[in-house]
Amino acid sequence: MRRRDENGATAVMVGVLALLMFMMAGLAVDMGNAWARGRTVQKQVDVSAISVGYRLPMGPVAGHTRDEVVADLAGRMVSNAVLGQSDTFDNTRDRASLVTALTADLKNGDPSDGDVKFYKTRSDATNGTPECTEALGPCPVMVVVAPEAEVRFGFAGAFEGVGGSTTVQRRATVEVRTSVPRNEDMLPFWLPSGCGYGPTHADTTQGGKAGPVVPSTWTLPRAANNGPEDPAPLTLLGPDDSFVYAGSTTKLKGFSVSGVPRQYNKVSLRATAPDGTFVDFVALASGDGALPEISLGPSDVTGKVGAWRVVAMAQQNQQHVITSTNYKTIKVEGQPVTPTPDPVPDPDPATDPPTTPSDPATTAPPGVESGCVGQDRGNFGQLDSPRATGHKNDDFLLNVALGLDHRLAAYTFPANVAETKDCGSASSPLLGAVFDNNEAGPGDGANCIIGDPGNDGPKAFQGLVEGTSSHPGRLDTDNGRTVCEDRNDVEVGTKSINNDYLQCFLRGSGSLASISSDDTADRTMLDPAIKKSPRFVYLPVVYPSDRAQKGFQPIRSFVPGFITEETLTKPISGVTSEINGVEMQGNSFKTLHVFTFSPRALPLDESDESVSYDPASGDKIVRLVG
Repeated sequence: MRRRDENGATAVMVGVLALLMFMMAGLAVDMGNAWARGRTVQKQVDVSAISVGYRLPMGPVAGHTRDEVVADLAGRMVSNAVLGQSDTFDNTRDRASLVTALTADLKNGDPSDGDVKFYKTRSDATNGTPECTEALGPCPVMVVVAPEAEVRFGFAGAFEGVGGSTTVQRRATVEVRTSVPRNEDMLPFWLPSGCGYGPTHADTTQGGKAGPVVPSTWTLPRAANNGPEDPAPLTLLGPDDSFVYAGSTTKLKGFSVSGVPRQYNKVSLRATAPDGTFVDFVALASGDGALPEISLGPSDVTGKVGAWRVVAMAQQNQQHVITSTNYKTIKVEGQPVTPTPDPVPDPDPATDPPTTPSDPATTAPPGVESGCVGQDRGNFGQLDSPRATGHKNDDFLLNVALGLDHRLAAYTFPANVAETKDCGSASSPLLGAVFDNNEAGPGDGANCIIGDPGNDGPKAFQGLVEGTSSHPGRLDTDNGRTVCEDRNDVEVGTKSINNDYLQCFLRGSGSLASISSDDTADRTMLDPAIKKSPRFVYLPVVYPSDRAQKGFQPIRSFVPGFITEETLTKPISGVTSEINGVEMQGNSFKTLHVFTFSPRALPLDESDESVSYDPASGDKIVRLVG
């Protein structure tokens, strides 16, 4: 039988396989090019959306209209132009015309050439909820769809059935949220709002001295009253008489001070009512000069009719205070009007009694008031905040060592509710009040806190230094070793304690004075590493009140601080205590020093804890969420 001749079969097979290999190679090259282009488009839309996020939320509250946001976004996308997007990358057209064209594309409702939509929440962007408009704003969530980018095929396009190009498109979702203090950074003390920024103290002595108080029959103090060490009298400059309406909320400016001795680190304004009660407004000057504006409201000055006498006070330390040899007058005229709050929709009179704001003039019981200078009991008090464990005796100790186990929130007064110092009671709470108590178990969102009269020195010292069998003290190096190059950890008994100081975290033009003013502070002045130091803390701020007040108080805000004895005039080299910021007395602390500063000086980081956007409080953080 004759054998079949198969000569040439191999060549045919090689030819067919080669064709397939070239086709696969072409597809691989072109598909890889399309994949790479998709990554470029994703980077374009991510970077552009995040960059424009500072304009969020869109709407009247933020002050940025839809047109402003879209125009800014178009400009940034053109700056990050991608090949194949006709309205972002075209060498024959100038940038201005590309931005104009892309702006129109993003607004025309056709997703193929790009799109921008705004929503109230992240879930709204995915569940078919109608878009948030300016009329419905603020709108904190933005979804950006990049224009399609055409990718032309080279090898693959030569084959039958394979098109000559494809398009790629990507999207990004950004959300602006409100930055909030971390629970573990919250120190369980409260600070009166009048005391502003700078050196603050909490101590355990049982005195009641609140500095010089101006009585209703006020006379100019003699120079001798200022003490033998004072080289010159302190003088308050500014308008002799200021007129404000009773019950109003306003600001006064134009005050300055002269004659501040060099060794004095804090200047405060004290306004004293005709009945002898007083309110402090920290002006925080390290020397002569203009003082920041002061805010007046019905919870303090405008809540009492009459002539308030304002003096300047300067402090060298907790005991030595001088007072200006003159005074200025704030005259509160008219009668305070207590607005009636809107009732809860469809109230049931049997179960929802109307909420009546407390009279700001009578809210606080008599006792030692919270002055900002001259306090031998310090000027911030211990916070009675429960933990989920329910062991009240250990709550304060653990709160000092670990921070709170739940998140506090600032209370926002409704527009028609007078500001007060008191959150009311369980049977008649302030509208929107969330009490920080154990009735329903402590949880995130409490905006009314309660103080504990007198500070527990031994437990505070244990929480700061000694710790417990299960948890190290707050300042223990287990929570962070000393990072300041010219400092070393210190040994206290058997414990190794962090020895950082505030000035070593200053950057650029930052100084203790500049970070202590909202007018001069900015986010470039502090190293972000400050947040990792165990000495970095937050304090809740309440209205100026009585140190012995036992009622719940609304949280006005939160201020960052650093446990240190540094002042505007005393550098770290002047600190002589064994633990910087903690003056000890046996197994207790005598005085705790915290230097508070403007939140505007604190660097923001995307990893900061945050909550849904709140236009009334906190800082904005822009996050890429999809």
